[in-house]
Amino acid sequence: MSSVAAVAGALTSLAALGSLYVYWRKRQTIPDLSFDGYFKTEETFLTGNTPSKVTTYCVRIEDVNPKREGEIRSCAGSLTVSNDTFKTIWMFTKKRHHNFVKEAWLKLFDVDSKDETIGFFDTAEESNAKRSPASYGGRIGHCITMQLEAARGHCPEPHNEDIDYIIRNAQYL
Repeated sequence: MSSVAAVAGALTSLAALGSLYVYWRKRQTIPDLSFDGYFKTEETFLTGNTPSKVTTYCVRIEDVNPKREGEIRSCAGSLTVSNDTFKTIWMFTKKRHHNFVKEAWLKLFDVDSKDETIGFFDTAEESNAKRSPASYGGRIGHCITMQLEAARGHCPEPHNEDIDYIIRNAQYL
């Protein structure tokens, strides 16, 4: 009877190890997200006879897992500046949640040269972003905390950066 129990125990242990191995292999193929550099785009507008330049700043979100399979699903970003939290949008879809495969650009803020404001974007709905402007001088010294969440994908730890650093070091898209 003891040999039957020993065999049963060994089979149970092998089954548990097999399940653990399958779980570990599946975890290896899940996308692993990273904050990967700051970028900017510029648009010029003509309001009446006065030209205005708006520069939009974003951070590239990249999947750094070379073994990944599939897409990052329902990824969303949040920004915290001082005590304000903004549920921001993606650069090209202008939506709160975004599915992508390798990389995407999360909108951080824009700078309007005409009224000298820095505006953060916040979504009350999936795609209706509201710009929350503040004076350039009042925001330039602040720090942004960037945070991601995704239905499928390992998100990095929250990342902090000074607004001034982003403006000085952003490259053109």
